Amino acid sequence: MRTCPCPLRSPNVGWKAMGVFGYLRLHGQVSGSSWIKLGATAESGSSTVTLAEAPDASWLNKQVVVTATGKEATESEVRVVTDISGSTLTLDSPLNFQHLGDTHTLSDSSSITLAGEVGLLTRNIVVEGNTYEGFEDDSFGGRILVSKMTQDGTDYVGTAQFDGVEFRNMGQEGFTDLDDPRYSLAFVGLDAIEEDSSYVKRSSFNLNYNVALGLIGTSNMMVEDNVIYFALDSGIRDETGSNTYTSNLITTVLFLGTYGDREETENLNVYGAFQLDNAPNTVLTSNVIAGAEQAGYKTFGEPCEDATQWADNEVHSAVFGIMSWRKGSIGPVTDCRRLNNFYAWRVSSTAYYVQYYASSLVTNVLSVDNLLGVNQLIYKPGALTHEYHAKTATITNSKFVSSSPSHSCTFQESQTEIMSFYGNRLWNSGVDGGNTALVFGTFMSGNNMAPKHAFFPTDTYPALYGSTHIQDVTFHNFGDTSCGRDIALMANPASDDAIHPIFVSGLTFHDTPEDNYLFIPRPNVEKVNPSDCVDMDCDGHRKVVCTDEDGSLLGGSGGTVISQAEWEWDGDERRGIGDYRIPVPLRQNTDGTEIEAAEKFPNKGIVRDNSCSIVSSWQAWKCTSLSHRMMIIESMDTDTEVRRLSPIAVIANPGISGYVDLLNGPMDRGWCFGYTCQERISTFYAVLASQEVYEIGMTSTPPQMLRLHLLHASSSEAVVLRIFFPKPQRYDIYVDDVFVPPTNLDTSASGYQLIPEDPSSPEEFFPTLDDAVGTNYFQRNAKLVHVVLRSGHVVDIKTTPMITLSSGLVVNDDEFFEQNLVSNLADLFGVSEENIRLTNIVREDSRRRLGRQEDGTVLVEATGEVASAPTSSLSGEGEEGVTGGEVISYEKLMQDLEAAVNKFQDGSCSYCASLKVNDPIEPPPKEAPPKATQEEGSITDPDGELFSDKQQKEEAEKLEESLKTTEYAQPSEVQLVQGVSPTVVQNVIFGMQPVVTVLDEEGEIVNDLGHTSDPWMVTVQLCGGPEGAELKGTHTVPYQDGAATFTDLSVSKPGDGYSLSFTVTHPSDAPALSVSMGKTFSAEAMTPAITILHPEYLMQGESIASSVQFVDLDTQLPLDAGLFESQTIVGEVLAKSLDGEYQLIKRLYWADGALSELSFDDVIVEETSVRYELLAKVAVVPSGWYLEYATPVLVVYPNHLEEQEDSIVKEVSVDINRWRKQDGVEVQIEDEVLTVMMNSVDLMAQGVRWGRPTVEFAGKRKRGKKIKGKATFTVTGPEAEVDKALLQTCQMLRRPVGIFVTYKCRQWRYTMKKLYVEGKFMQCKG
Repeated sequence: MRTCPCPLRSPNVGWKAMGVFGYLRLHGQVSGSSWIKLGATAESGSSTVTLAEAPDASWLNKQVVVTATGKEATESEVRVVTDISGSTLTLDSPLNFQHLGDTHTLSDSSSITLAGEVGLLTRNIVVEGNTYEGFEDDSFGGRILVSKMTQDGTDYVGTAQFDGVEFRNMGQEGFTDLDDPRYSLAFVGLDAIEEDSSYVKRSSFNLNYNVALGLIGTSNMMVEDNVIYFALDSGIRDETGSNTYTSNLITTVLFLGTYGDREETENLNVYGAFQLDNAPNTVLTSNVIAGAEQAGYKTFGEPCEDATQWADNEVHSAVFGIMSWRKGSIGPVTDCRRLNNFYAWRVSSTAYYVQYYASSLVTNVLSVDNLLGVNQLIYKPGALTHEYHAKTATITNSKFVSSSPSHSCTFQESQTEIMSFYGNRLWNSGVDGGNTALVFGTFMSGNNMAPKHAFFPTDTYPALYGSTHIQDVTFHNFGDTSCGRDIALMANPASDDAIHPIFVSGLTFHDTPEDNYLFIPRPNVEKVNPSDCVDMDCDGHRKVVCTDEDGSLLGGSGGTVISQAEWEWDGDERRGIGDYRIPVPLRQNTDGTEIEAAEKFPNKGIVRDNSCSIVSSWQAWKCTSLSHRMMIIESMDTDTEVRRLSPIAVIANPGISGYVDLLNGPMDRGWCFGYTCQERISTFYAVLASQEVYEIGMTSTPPQMLRLHLLHASSSEAVVLRIFFPKPQRYDIYVDDVFVPPTNLDTSASGYQLIPEDPSSPEEFFPTLDDAVGTNYFQRNAKLVHVVLRSGHVVDIKTTPMITLSSGLVVNDDEFFEQNLVSNLADLFGVSEENIRLTNIVREDSRRRLGRQEDGTVLVEATGEVASAPTSSLSGEGEEGVTGGEVISYEKLMQDLEAAVNKFQDGSCSYCASLKVNDPIEPPPKEAPPKATQEEGSITDPDGELFSDKQQKEEAEKLEESLKTTEYAQPSEVQLVQGVSPTVVQNVIFGMQPVVTVLDEEGEIVNDLGHTSDPWMVTVQLCGGPEGAELKGTHTVPYQDGAATFTDLSVSKPGDGYSLSFTVTHPSDAPALSVSMGKTFSAEAMTPAITILHPEYLMQGESIASSVQFVDLDTQLPLDAGLFESQTIVGEVLAKSLDGEYQLIKRLYWADGALSELSFDDVIVEETSVRYELLAKVAVVPSGWYLEYATPVLVVYPNHLEEQEDSIVKEVSVDINRWRKQDGVEVQIEDEVLTVMMNSVDLMAQGVRWGRPTVEFAGKRKRGKKIKGKATFTVTGPEAEVDKALLQTCQMLRRPVGIFVTYKCRQWRYTMKKLYVEGKFMQCKG
């Protein structure tokens, strides 16, 4: 059938096709099963095969396929049966490959069978695609489409029954879209068909150039006892579900990306021979996949809560056995998907591979002779969302056999073409090349980038929660062999960031030494680089905890296995692990003295006790009496990816038995188009033992919103954390979003009042392990927040900004009690009394009486805090405080502070004698702050300053500044510290700008006027001068660091009698503070000129970072930008090399606007040059200025000179002698000296760069003597090349070298002689 005269919008039937829109019934002769297992191994070269049972006699003279049992899917072989003797078939030609048919009894008396299959291909009804010369290259066979259409108002619904039919040379390669599936046989859009109205039974699909059988939009079909040989991408593809597949054999399924002679590296499709990704509610029983270049079965699994409909399915000779993976698919976080009752053997990569959003259950499975049995990767929720859900990766009631008697190292080490195509993207991480039963589950924020990247690692941050559960699993034959070390349980070597907790029970080991039970890989030192884990090992393999719930792993009653977090501590420097990485505050006493390690943390790694012993072969500790758990520390601040907190130290039981561990956090998972993002989420996974006390410190300032989780502990377990916070603020604790007051809250007082510490009982308020979750206390002298953490709850520590103050208050002697002081401070700050907390009160000695202090009053030094009242929940902005008082935002708190400072300094606070303030901490930005720039992110050299290091240094400086207390003084008078020069130039910014300072009553400089966020302002006014003259520039400047400094003042007209006055103008109610200049100054007329601002040298291929600047000719000071507001500027920049002519390189234009310079940084120099000069010509109208300027000689260096990594710099000078005094020729001499140096020594070829010389002469010439001078410059480059160049130069200067300059229209000769390096005369031989 060539074409189909079908109505519009009906399914596309196409060429070489049969469209069924009515009834098609094809029933051939059938007898017995369509395929049978091998009963014995058929060796290569054999012409007979023995089946597990006798076939029907009708198989004689029929074509059969003997399925592959090696790694190569193409090892399935088609032969004709020439004789049948019982269960033995004689074939028409010998076999080319071995085909297994083995059954082995294991040591526990159970048995395993590794047997291929023989499938009958020949049927007496054949539907065949026509062949022709070149047919196989075209791969364009026939097809049957069963579908429905509507014509003239009538619905035509196709039904088809196929039983005992051979489909030969079918399918049309390249047509894979679901709306036009050119499969061998496709049922499309039939919805739920009536029972048995359509089916495919006991048929064969012999050579298919696409998918053999597809069910799209069709359900309730029965597909039973069919043989599919040779298909592309998939043998059966179901895009609907609710279909039944029983006893089907699929063999030799090839990947289109490598089909024929293709090598499609960008083909990212991954299919299963049974493609069931979108096929829910599928009945799947007794099917076999025997040879697939990708997955055997690809499915999203059964819902864990549903009764299973899968049983006795098998796969062998595939790259992946059963793959549960729908890339990027998302569903409810409570979803769980099950892989049930499969048998996978001789799988090249991973037998059971899961990458899915749902929890994973692998149950009732058998894995034999596989490189890796199970790998479960579960993604979402993303860590950056701060969402969490307890997803699980579970393996139950299963058996893993590492090496059967049929296994060999030759087979294990062999590589197929498809394995070579995928390369390192497939699993290859067994220990020393050995087999692995299963790796612990990986829980990640998003799916990885397979198949573009490897299938087994994560490419995203770890998810917050997750756990692996291994229950009732049996392991056979995991030992050391010549193939490598076979391991039963292993941490994923590619889970560098975090390995979530593991729980095991009901484990049984046969013929497996204890050394091979478990293995934790070492951290990958190659990941210690700025692009990944930065400067220390990643945490994943240092923070592993596996809990043996019944003793089946460790013996006895169980215990825990923990990783060797202390490995290479103070050892291999590349790994960055040692005492020196412990944050300084945890290594110091409160007085700043050093704490010896033996006094606080003599032991390293995860906390252990006497029950712990090292298992070297596991690279782990086993402990039988401690309950190790995982704790998560999570920054909730917006800068979580930008601000590095690590290393974080966790000290268990600080003291002579203490243990210290270090946390680094996840690696950089960003991609910034060619440079390192230097983004790392501040979420940390620590392993602790419950019922212990821990001290925690961070290298940077802790987050202002810090969240803590303790995973998988019982209700009776707890830990007490003592977290160091360097800046005393208020730290509010919330458990599951509910405020928990500190243990020393004074419940009898109004507002947030705390009971003071009792020096005689310093631990009175310390939380204990018996306390409820969230019980907390802030130990002020040690700056430690104590909090109890238990499992099943989320604990948040919120930093509440707080003003710490000390104020001298004058009160009546008979009113000296705390409430009056609180009232005064509340009045000063404009807040509720309940927002004030006094921490100390000292009555001053009577000798310290103030001049304005009246009799009957007393001076009191009150120390206290001003802060918002705590809210009942984290999101409680605007509500009334849970302890009473006002809820105050940071912005409002800063306004109150600014007003209080002003009130004190302007004298309107009658009872205020002094004021000292420590500012509140600034909250993190509401939006994520800027990340590393491309320049910062490009730093990958360990000797360069990393963005994170730079950020931590800046943060440390900021913290140190924030800890300082500001003492405010009351101003008394203003002084002019610096005035203006007696003579200035019109429209030229003053060379000396005014500086004003303010003094207090004692004559001391007032360093701060107003708070730094709202400083007092000083305004200048012009007095005197010619009529119409204006003062230009910024008239009002802030008073900062003890002065008001003006920067850009100038006057508009020439003339005499100018003066300036200065007045404090902000705040509006500031006291009268002003001062005037004592002397007048004059302004001379300006002479406009231009200059070119240019770099010392230029680089080939880079833009010239230059500009034309308008200056006064005499002073070279810049002209006032306002001069050009009504002017038009036109001009050009020219350039010339060597002795060439000037060439135009840039036109300049500017109209109507303030301007100080014209940039031309978009000009690129393409060639290198010894002499390169720039000439600028500018006209300004209507002013009528026509200005020119030429630069000194510049050198254009080749661009490779900028990349020298081992450069040194040396200062060099040369004697310059002359006979006459000639002014203004220094620039010419500098040009000539540079030219001689560049021409005489081939510096560019040697990678050496000369700096521009600076020429100076000693003074007047003495009779009969030369005028001596020196040309001084620098030489930069690799040390050996610099020394070589200097030797050449020295030899050149052993005799005088002449240079010539033009002076008053005549040429004059100067001489160069002698070379000095770093001030010392250099001697050299010719």
